[in-house]
Amino acid sequence: MPISDFPFLKAFDSDPTPRPWLFVRIQNPNTGSFLSTIGLVDTGADECCLPATFAGLLGHDLAAGTAKTINTGNGCTTAYGHTCTIDIFDTRLLL
Repeated sequence: MPISDFPFLKAFDSDPTPRPWLFVRIQNPNTGSFLSTIGLVDTGADECCLPATFAGLLGHDLAAGTAKTINTGNGCTTAYGHTCTIDIFDTRLLL
C-alpha cells in the first residue's frame, strides 16, 4: 500500500530542524550484502547518491563502477554507478 504522508524527523540532536529522513535498507542484489541506515529525501535529485564507504560494506569495488562526473552542492565530483536495491520503511511505526 502506498504511503503518502511521512512525518519529518529530527535525525540528529545537533540538527534541531525536522527533515524528510526515512529509514532504509540498501542491498547489493549480487552478494546479498546489506546495511540499514537513514536517508535524507532530496526531491530535486535525479539519482541516489550514497557515501563511498557504503561500497565496500555492500561488496562493491567502488572504482570498478561506471564513472560519471556529477554536480553537487559542493561542486563537481566523480561518482561510480553500482546496482543496489533500496527498501524504505514506514517511520510512523517508530513514533
